[in-house]
Amino acid sequence: MGTILDPSFGGCAFLNSALDVLSARSTRRPWGLIHGVDSDPAARSYLHRLTSAGARDSQFVTADFLGLTPQDMPRSPFDAIVGNPPYVRHHLLDGPARLRAESAMRASGVVLSGRSSYWAYFLAHAMRFLTAGGRIAFVLPGAFLHADYARDVRASILRSFEDVAWIAVGERLFEDAEETTVVLLASGFGGASIRPQMGWAPSLQQLEEMCLDVKEHTRPVLCSDDRTVWLLSVIGERASAIYGQLAREGLAARLGQHARVKVGTVTGGNDFFILARPQCRAFGISDRWLRPIIASSRDLQGMEHNDLDQQHLDESNTRCLLIDTGGKRNLPRGLSQYLETGKAAGIDVRFKCAQRGVWHQVPDSGIPDAFMQYMCGDHPRIVLNRAEAACTNSLHQIIWSSASSRSGSRWIALGMLTSLSRLSAELCGRSYGGGLLKLEPGDATHLVLPAFPGGERCDAFEETEQLLRAGRREEARSLADSVLLRHRLGLTQKEIAHLRSACDLLRNLRRGRAAYSAVPSPSRRTNHVPGS
Repeated sequence: MGTILDPSFGGCAFLNSALDVLSARSTRRPWGLIHGVDSDPAARSYLHRLTSAGARDSQFVTADFLGLTPQDMPRSPFDAIVGNPPYVRHHLLDGPARLRAESAMRASGVVLSGRSSYWAYFLAHAMRFLTAGGRIAFVLPGAFLHADYARDVRASILRSFEDVAWIAVGERLFEDAEETTVVLLASGFGGASIRPQMGWAPSLQQLEEMCLDVKEHTRPVLCSDDRTVWLLSVIGERASAIYGQLAREGLAARLGQHARVKVGTVTGGNDFFILARPQCRAFGISDRWLRPIIASSRDLQGMEHNDLDQQHLDESNTRCLLIDTGGKRNLPRGLSQYLETGKAAGIDVRFKCAQRGVWHQVPDSGIPDAFMQYMCGDHPRIVLNRAEAACTNSLHQIIWSSASSRSGSRWIALGMLTSLSRLSAELCGRSYGGGLLKLEPGDATHLVLPAFPGGERCDAFEETEQLLRAGRREEARSLADSVLLRHRLGLTQKEIAHLRSACDLLRNLRRGRAAYSAVPSPSRRTNHVPGS
């Protein structure tokens, strides 16, 4: 097997396993082939088994791996590197750690996004410690599959290894982990891979079986710079074909064909400018200086937000009233007093407020025809605005671009619930921290919606709305699929199931849920590959 390095050995699980494997293969002096690095001095307390077997203390270095060069490690370069690097998001890194990470990347020649997490730097840096023909095995977070910055990491791996495979694991390996676990296996360092392999392991036992014969239990995927192309490859050929066919045959349209998508109102301080009714009473601020506003997607229950909904927010003391001074300087006493509390708290010098001619004049972004979430954990909805309310920039404003879109707005809102549009959101959006789906305005215009019958009444809207408000979201989705995909577009139940499975697969990967839960049960003993 040759020399082995674990750059973040922690409790020595990988190092002890390496000792077991080398010993089972009757390797001469196996303890001398095993090396490790860890930044925590306490990790050395776990080395007892290795040192008792004959390993020397000098084989294990206490340091931040990203601060080391290959010359700092005895026996470098190594034949194999295994590890479970730290899953620390970039914005949580302290200054010295960030500088070491950036310095390591400059030395390696790998270009990573400034938003990359610590594990990405570890993986790129580890390649500097590999011998020609060497191999790696890393346990990584699900962000390796879906995060924007991971595109650069995957590309680097493909440029550097002849054979590359990654396996998503359904069983949660770490209790405190927020994401799906991915095992990366790559060999033939110094070569290049044309097509990586991907597989799904529902359990650790199946993961072990798959690692013994990777190519048998994985399938090729296309690793593209285009995130949508890459994700279509992940979900498989059948779902991708159905998705593409709907657009080619004119059975679907982009949201941008129906509407403009804009960011909501940027107040510069939602915590100050958006009030609940008791605050207004306390300062004697009358409705003359207030406008109804939706501050959060949590305040939207179904596919339609009406006057009663807005009244309920107000009566339940939700922050839903936006201060509208119009930039006037002669204001009622109570409102002036409230504004003075803002100045005392430094609201007036916040970035957006300081740029205004009058710091408390929140720009009027207009009243949208509908709302859509900017970021969401599950899936975005289009919510029709019947209450003439504004919205903050935590939501997007939807403005219908034609009379036909306005008259068909209920069909559009219903279409956004379908498995087709939910899959489109996963393909068009971007994975954000904690598994949230983020849709920039430009991304939202590319959302695919089922074509709807012009001028025809949307009878299913009311029933679907009731289901949503009752919290029965999957039933609402099934009804939308039945009405629009099955009966309007003519898709078969099996085709709808492919779209639904693909959508759920990408959502679950993004949210760190079991990767296989959206996929039909395997028809064979080995793992099932979605879309095959």
